[in-house]
Parts: sequence; structure tokens; C-alpha cells
Amino acid sequence: AQLASHPSWQLRALQLFGGDFGELQLTTPQAWRELCAELGSTSSCLAQLGQLPHEERQARLSAAGRDFRATFDRYAPFELHLRWTLLLPSPAGGAEAVVYYYGSECRLHRFKDSTDLCLWSAPNASSGSVPPALRAVVATDSFYLLADSDRIREYDLAGALKGSLCALQVRKDFLEDASDLFLSDDGQALVLEMADRLVAWYVASGAFLCEIPSFCAGGRLQSRPAGRGTIAIWMEEGGHELQIWALSSRPRMVARWLLCDHRAGRSLVHVGVFPVQGLVGVLDAEHEFHIVALPWYDGAAAAQGAWEACPAQESGTSLPECDVQPAACEVVASHPLFGDPPGRELEPPQAPLPCSMSLRSGLLSFVEAQDLDTHVRKLHVWDLLDEQARLRRGAVGRPFALF
Repeated sequence: AQLASHPSWQLRALQLFGGDFGELQLTTPQAWRELCAELGSTSSCLAQLGQLPHEERQARLSAAGRDFRATFDRYAPFELHLRWTLLLPSPAGGAEAVVYYYGSECRLHRFKDSTDLCLWSAPNASSGSVPPALRAVVATDSFYLLADSDRIREYDLAGALKGSLCALQVRKDFLEDASDLFLSDDGQALVLEMADRLVAWYVASGAFLCEIPSFCAGGRLQSRPAGRGTIAIWMEEGGHELQIWALSSRPRMVARWLLCDHRAGRSLVHVGVFPVQGLVGVLDAEHEFHIVALPWYDGAAAAQGAWEACPAQESGTSLPECDVQPAACEVVASHPLFGDPPGRELEPPQAPLPCSMSLRSGLLSFVEAQDLDTHVRKLHVWDLLDEQARLRRGAVGRPFALF
């Protein structure tokens, strides 16, 4: 019993199986121990498969591939037109069903009995029409589907309609204007992102929570969950300011960072967030990557100790509602994406493709290319955190030639 409740299980999971699991909202050592057991069992099966003779290994892999192909063909007959899929979890930890959208219909396929359920179909579908941008996100015991102009549908994991989330005070076409749909990091709020505002609802009750307008006219608003029930907001093109807002019935800006104070004349290109660590990664137009500390970042635990933490708040709790001035965030590290190795001046000018930027659990990855049409590309992977989830003094990166 003491072994099962030992607090080191989380660290073991991260060390053995990678930092991506740090984003899981597991709150007890027992839950981390069960995760280690499941991942260990899978790793053992893969290791045993690798020790089999080549013919037997290929036969098993081919059989598994045929099973997957048959299942996929059943629930996605229009593979070439498939736009997205969303797996729905089962109580046992596997997959209960999958929601898939291929332009003219959005359907749910149950794995247990191989049945299909139509959730939405285009009223006047034609070969020349542009399919609407349906969006979906899964919560603990339900999933949400944006398929209407004035509401978001809520379904249980079996596909039964539970209700709708509306915001009568928001005079916008949800389906036409939406650019993203996601849950807050604590799972308590559903957020709809549009070009000029964010709209949020309580997940527990489905009631309207708040609306956050854009702080810059003319640009397109972008957002990400930032930890502790907050949202990071910035403008997509030409923006130079990052704002952190607390989601509540009285939304407020709790922190901000100005790129122009750190690098004058530059604009934001891409923003990624480490919700667990309280860090934000920002790429500017001059291909420099900045790591920005949010107010609840524990600077004492960071490798370089460049930030003093704000008054302690219990990990995992939301920020209290009070009228205070937004805190000023600080840069704890800046890394040029491209150095100047010998011979690089002879290569054609390269740039990171913004659409390829990914920042998850301390790993930054991006594709370097002259433009979207070039065939000469390199994949870069940087490890920003060490084995203890602390910020490294220097990022550890490696390029991989793709073509």
C-alpha cells in the first residue's frame, strides 16, 4: 500500500515514457502507478514482438493491419474526404467510439457493436459546395459538436443528445466565425474561439460563462489554455502583445507580456503553452524563440532561477476573483532558431513554417524550409526541459533532413 501511494510514480512515468504524459490531469500516485503498469505492459508486448522471427513478426503485424483497415473502412468509407476524427474514451480506459466528419455527414461509430449513428448531415450537399468547418471536443463523460450557427450540441459518449449550449447575447454565427473549440486546462469550461472574441460556457451545467472581446481591431484573435483556468490570447498577424485571462463570470486579464519591450519592432508569429509548468513559448518574426514565465511559474525550481514565483498558490487551483492589475510576465530564456554554422551562408534562406510549430510537454518541433512549396526541408526537435521537468540552461536540439 505504501509503494502504491509513493509520490515518485509520476516522475517514473515521465522518465520512462516521455514528457507528453506530464499534461495528463492525474492527481493521485495510484493513478500514475496504474498508468506506468499499462504502459509497461504495452512496452513488454512490443519488445516480445521484436524478438520474434522476421516471418512471424511480419505475419502478426499484417494481421493487426488488416483488422485496423477493416474497422476503418466500416466507419469511414469516404477516406479521401475524411476531415477529422475524434476518439471517445470508455470507462475502462480504451476507446468507446469514434466521431468522424467527411464533409457531407458527421457520424459516430461504436466499436463494441459496430453500429453507426448520424449526428449531422448537410441539408443541401453538392459536389461544388464548400463543406462547413464542423468542430468537436471530448470531455470526461460527454462530447461537444459545433454544427449549428447558434448553439453547440452536447452528446453523451454513446451518441445521445444531452442538450445545447447557447449564448443569446452573442450576435455571431458560431459555425461561420469559429476558428477553434477547446476545453480549459482544468476541464471546467468550454471555449469557442472566433476572430474577434472568445465565448465560454460552464461544462458542468452548460450555462453561459463569459465573453472576452478582442483587444485589437482588425486582426484575428488566437488563444490557448494557459493553466489554472486561464487562457492565453494574442493576435495572429502583426501582434506584439500576449495577454493571460482568467475565465470566470467576471473575466479579467491577470498577466501580460509585450514583445516590443523585449525586442523592439518585432511581431508574434506563433505561441505555445506549457500549462503544467506555467511557461509560454513565443516565436517572433525574426525566428527567435522566447520562453516567457507566467506569474505562477516556480522560478526556484527552474534551472537558471531567473524568475521569482508570485505568492504561492496550491497547484491545480484556479486563480481567485479579485480586482488587481495584470502582472508583467518576464522572459526566462531566448533562443535563435537558426545559428550560423560554417557553410550556412551558402544555403538558400530558410524559415520555420508556422503551421508546423508544435510545443508540447517541453518539446519544441518545427519544420525548416524556404517556403511551403520547397522540397528541401528539415525537422527540428528541441528538448527544453530536463528529466525533472525543469527548464534547461540551454535548449538541446537536433535537425532531421526530411528530403
